Amino acid sequence: MQNTLKKETIEQFRVALSTSEFIAIDTELTGLHRNTQSQNDNLDSTHKRYSKYRDSARHFIPTQIGICTYRWDEENCSYVACPFNFYLYPRSSRKLGIERTFVVQASSFEFLQNFGFDFEKWIKTGLSYLSKEEENQVRSRFGSLASSNPEDITITDNNREFVEDFIGKSEIWMQTSSEETFVIQAPSSYHRRLVHQEIRK
Repeated sequence: MQNTLKKETIEQFRVALSTSEFIAIDTELTGLHRNTQSQNDNLDSTHKRYSKYRDSARHFIPTQIGICTYRWDEENCSYVACPFNFYLYPRSSRKLGIERTFVVQASSFEFLQNFGFDFEKWIKTGLSYLSKEEENQVRSRFGSLASSNPEDITITDNNREFVEDFIGKSEIWMQTSSEETFVIQAPSSYHRRLVHQEIRK
């Protein structure tokens, strides 16, 4: 799966999840061990081994996630597997105020390269995501902006035609169109603010 997913692919994934008996998840990370102390040892207890894996999952980022759903086929008395594979890439975003840095273990990247991992596709088409901490930061930032309540732009003869035009088209779309989305052409940030202002009303 790539950064731009087709609707049919998303629907296939949803159906596979909703009809599955169970799922299996696998990930590829930018590294496995922070140092020699975090490498697995045959004498590790279950708790110690889990702690090491947890530390790696927190320190490195995922580059790929595989999800395989399994449903029972009554007729053939067997499970039917349906695998999906996602590239994940932590893009930076000026709009969200997010800059990304991450840690790489050289041997892990060498392993990925040896087994055909497509680094160009990873960067170009990997799905963007936010960590829980980043999500909270973005929600807090946009919540603060929304609560600042800037004064509304006054509707005058200079902007009335634009406002009446997009409101009229929006009402027609809501009443008669079967399309899921409607694009409002706003030529400037001033016009975009007008759109948000009037839609809120």
